[in-house]
Amino acid sequence: MNGAFGAGKTTVARRLAGRFPNSVMVDPEEVGSILRSSLQKVSPRSDFQDWKAWRRLSVELIASIAAEVPGTLIIVPQTVLIEKYWEEISSGLSSRVRLLPVSLHVGLDVHTQRVHTDQEEPDALRWRLHRYSDYQQASWISHRFNIVDNNMESIDLTVDSVAKLIPC
Repeated sequence: MNGAFGAGKTTVARRLAGRFPNSVMVDPEEVGSILRSSLQKVSPRSDFQDWKAWRRLSVELIASIAAEVPGTLIIVPQTVLIEKYWEEISSGLSSRVRLLPVSLHVGLDVHTQRVHTDQEEPDALRWRLHRYSDYQQASWISHRFNIVDNNMESIDLTVDSVAKLIPC
């Protein structure tokens, strides 16, 4: 599940995981945190996605979970703005899992309001606001992902929209 930073990916992913009993949520940011603590000193990066290791390990993590519990719905909330990175990830997974790329679209006003009222990561406010335009400029996403409107007042409506895309 792609989308701007602060678009609601994690919230929607958690609700989806609660709705589908045979599902798990996997957060590749945790892989990024591990790599940051290991690699930042010797190979500094401003974004952990720039490490090839993050892309490879994220693919292996998702594929390994799929192999461990076949038939499980794996929900992965992660903003990916660089098309080359998505190509690496999706090609690494395509022969091992069935992908359903979804991206949550949120307009600037709604995004700004949500980021300002976020209680889980209030320290990310400036960074999320600053990176919104990066997501808007990644026009390739609209060609590679199912776009779901997340401008709705009720997060449940967004969850319903994503759930309808998931084959049973």
